[in-house]
Amino acid sequence: MKKKSKIIRCSQCDEEFYNGYDYRMHWEDKHFYPYLGKTFDYEQALKDRKRDYNNENKKSYDWN
Repeated sequence: MKKKSKIIRCSQCDEEFYNGYDYRMHWEDKHFYPYLGKTFDYEQALKDRKRDYNNENKKSYDWN
């Protein structure tokens, strides 16, 4: 049985990950959000993430 290897390494702290999603979550949590500090509204970002941008774009253009 082949052992799964970690294929992604964080260039800022050298932690290794099995997939891109785990790396992305690590990078945002450990490096990105602390860099932004108090200027970033995390709660608003979560609300924005849940928006349906595809439908909003359809509303903003009049294709007829």
